[in-house]
This record gives sequence, C-alpha cells and structure tokens, in this order.
Amino acid sequence: MKFSLLCRILIAISALIAVAVATTATASMPRDYAYGWVLKTTPGADLYRLVLTTDVYRNSHTADLTDIAIFNAEDTQVPHLLVTDSTPTAQQKFVGVPLFPIKTTAALEDVLTDLNIQRDTQGSIRNITIKHRAANMERDLATFYIADLSQLKVPVQSVRFGWNSPIPDFISELSIEGSNDLHNWTMIGSYTIASLERDGYTLQKNDASLPNIQYKYLRIASGNIPTEWHLSHLEMGLSNTLPPADVPPTVSNLRVQMHQSLDEGRSWIFDLGGPFLVEQLDLDSGDQPYLAHAQLFSANNTRGPWTPEGSYLFYSLGNTKRRVHNDPVKISVSRFRYWKFTFDKPLSVSGLTLDFTWRHESLVFVPEGTAPYKLAIGQGIITQNDHQSTDLSDLWRKREQLHLKIDPAVLIQQEELGGKSALVAHHPVAWQQLILWLVLTVGALVIVVIAIKLLRSGNGLTKP
Repeated sequence: MKFSLLCRILIAISALIAVAVATTATASMPRDYAYGWVLKTTPGADLYRLVLTTDVYRNSHTADLTDIAIFNAEDTQVPHLLVTDSTPTAQQKFVGVPLFPIKTTAALEDVLTDLNIQRDTQGSIRNITIKHRAANMERDLATFYIADLSQLKVPVQSVRFGWNSPIPDFISELSIEGSNDLHNWTMIGSYTIASLERDGYTLQKNDASLPNIQYKYLRIASGNIPTEWHLSHLEMGLSNTLPPADVPPTVSNLRVQMHQSLDEGRSWIFDLGGPFLVEQLDLDSGDQPYLAHAQLFSANNTRGPWTPEGSYLFYSLGNTKRRVHNDPVKISVSRFRYWKFTFDKPLSVSGLTLDFTWRHESLVFVPEGTAPYKLAIGQGIITQNDHQSTDLSDLWRKREQLHLKIDPAVLIQQEELGGKSALVAHHPVAWQQLILWLVLTVGALVIVVIAIKLLRSGNGLTKP
C-alpha cells in the first residue's frame, strides 16, 4: 500500500511540474505594450494588410520591430507577418530625341512666324528652315531649341542635357515649354544647370525631374547662359515599370534635425526616430553654401558600434534662385536608427537637416476572433512571440495562387495601453507561476519526508 501511495504522489507531483512548466511562457496581453491603435476593417476578408505609418515606427523601441502585435476584441493575439512592400520602383531608361537649334532674331512669342517646320504624317519633325537669320550670329549660335518627342509613347519623368562649352565654370537655368501642335505652348518649368570647379572637384548639374509630361514637342530657351554655350543633345527619362494606381505608396520622405554635433563640427549625428527601412539619404543646408567630403556611418544607438556606409561628396552651391546640390546618397536598405556624417573639415553651416527616403512595410494578419482588432507596440523587454508563423508566410507567398481576399486595415484611434511602464526593461512578476512553483516545492518536500519514513520502516519499497 505504501508503495502504491508513493506512486500516486509521484504522478501528482509530475502533473504539477508539467502545469508549472507549461505556464512559464504566459500569453502576451495588450497591457504588455506601451501604446496601441484601434483598427478599422471590413468583414469577410481572408487576410488584412496594415501599411505601417510614421507614428508606428516612432513608437517602436526595438531595432527590428519585434515589439509589435495584433490583438482581437477578446485581447487574444492573432498570427501576423511583417512584409516589405514589394511593388517595383519605377526604373527609368534614357532615350535620345531629335533636337533642332533655332537661330533667329524673332521674339520667342512670335517665333512661328519666322520658321518653316516640316512634319511627316506621324507628326515627326523632318526639317526646320529659318526665314531670317541674325546678322550678328557669326558663330552660328542658337537662340532656343525644339525637341521632338512625338514618337515617345510613355510619359517623360526626367531630362538629361548634354552641351558643349569652352567655359568651365557657370551656373544658369533652362526654361522648358511643351506643346502638341507647335502653336500653343505651356510652361513646364525652369531648371538649373551648372558646371563648377570648386576645391579641386568638378561639379556638374545636367539633369532635371519632370512631372510625367506627355507633350509631343518641347521648346527649350537657354536664357542667360554664356553665348559660347550650346546644347548638343537631349535624353528623356522614361519609366518602364509604373506601379498600379491602387497600390499604396512604396516610399515616403521625412526630414529630421541634427541630434548631436561632435569634434568641433566635424561629425554630425542624426536620429531618424525609429527603425525605418532607409534607402536614400541627403543633407539640406537651406540657403547656406558648403562643400565637404564625408564618411557615412550607421548604428542602432549613439554608443555604437558604428557601421561604415561609404564615402561621399556633399555640396550645395549657388544662390537662392539657382542652386546646385549633390544627388541623394542611395544605400542598401538599412534599418539603423542613427546616422553619423564625419566630414573632412568642420562645417560652418547651422541648422543642417537630414532628408531620408524610407520603404514602407505592412503587417499582414489573420482575422481570428472578433473585431475590432488592435495594433499594439512598444516594449522594454520582448515577451515570447510565436505569432509570426511560418504557415502565414507560406500563405502570403501563395496569396495570388489561392485567390485570397486581402482587405486593408487602417489605424483610426491611438490609445495608451501599458504606457511608459511597459517600456521599462524588466521581466514582469508572474504571480501564478510563483504560486505553482511554491506548491511544487512543498510537494517535493512532502515526497522526501514520505520516502524517508518508508525507508526507515524497512518495508517501504516492498510490495504487499
């Protein structure tokens, strides 16, 4: 009997141990997170997709968005998956277009009365003859130019200028107008071009972004460019992959102020404010001119370690009306929050800001339980999170094949959940676990006492 009783007690204690171990990883609750948003959804979807906004990133306290979760109305966490917007960025290809220099004494607004323009049945310009030539144009210099875009079938997003000039140093602008009939012209804009020699660097600005124009012809006036200068060729930037109109924005732009200046103005640190997926960076000095070479570094915090990201030339020259600026720095997509620019010399500019382009991510989740669903974010210490499932990842990859209905989820109301206390880096006390382990300990002591008594009786391990 004593042996049988001992077995029963051992079984009970084993069950108690199993319960204690099973409850070691407690379920995450909304109050374990600092902040949250109520989500607006429509019933009947197989999956919901929430495009993460700037506020979401700035409320995250981890380097990789692991402190994020989705809960249903019963405060039960539902499976979710963090995905990067894979919509292709529009890739440009450049094509040259016919360019006709116009040399005439006629005023620009009356130029058509001075030109004979011959076109074929497709609208392409074949020849332009000039009735009157300027008597003082011994060098055969152009007054303005006409570019033929009639054979381009897609919108133009940019233009690249090519020129010949014996003058190595100039900064000026070109005005561009568009027309579909060579009679009625619409102003598109004025664009700065330049060729500068500064501190041993040759800086050239020879391109401009256009607002997706689709004119057949362009008229380009050279304005106050030196008389020895002339436009030699023109290339138009065409987009060969335009994202569908119903796709959410792929990238966004943000600006942040300087976080810290070190080494007497040689090193500038910027805090992006969250774990954004950064793919492009640029500095803005306002109207203050500067030119400097810089080493670029990134890190998760200001203590480092700092990861080298390359060496680049940054500059902003000219005046308020005509300014030449370096191209933005394109980097491999990175989630580092802090960026440091270490220049080869102290900068004398003030109020330097950082502009960055970041790629959107989305949170895809399964509509388990009842709505409304809630996004929760912000933890000082990450609780165990098994809700980024492999099954959901496979389901997302096969979404088109399975014809899944995917509806958007929208943030509609922010609220405080656990508040700042959830951001404190400590493990919360699990009273239920403590009580269970206390019971387990007491039970184990009871077993030890019974075993000792059975052994002393001399027949505690003998079957009756």
